[in-house]
Amino acid sequence: MRRWIVTALDALGLGPRPTRIRMGPEFVGVVEATLADIPDIVELELPVFREHREYHPGDFQQPMNAPMIADFYRQVMFDDDWGIAVFVADRSTIGYVAWTAYEQFEGRHALIHSIAVNEAGRRRGIARALLAFAETQADARGLASIRANVWAHNEASRAFFASNGFYPVAQLMGRSIRAE
Repeated sequence: MRRWIVTALDALGLGPRPTRIRMGPEFVGVVEATLADIPDIVELELPVFREHREYHPGDFQQPMNAPMIADFYRQVMFDDDWGIAVFVADRSTIGYVAWTAYEQFEGRHALIHSIAVNEAGRRRGIARALLAFAETQADARGLASIRANVWAHNEASRAFFASNGFYPVAQLMGRSIRAE
């Protein structure tokens, strides 16, 4: 027997939305990723790499492909300094977040490397739920803060993090040293 839930947000207690999605009795929410999640993570990550390459071809000269991304996530999945989580609804991966712990002068911090949600799941609080999960995990690991790597051209990402209390910490500036 299937039941109706008013979006994945209601399942998280984050408020109703007018759109309904059909849900089975299975889990809806954020969980730590497993090797079985890697194909879905790759599918979510490929458009991000393509966009980065479009805006920053000098930094992304090597084309990224699915096997390369999958290999990367297989390598870091069991690294104690990394965390990877997925948002699952109706047995489908809707989004994911990947972060790592790093050391800087005043302590250890979490750095979000990637957060992505598929088109159908956007503007429904899923990225916020993924971010909250990463923050909870960072706190449990005793990290001092959570930060995010955000490309300057990515206004939507900058606005998302700002709306979640993030503020500029440092600015990385660069230029190409090769003739293009």
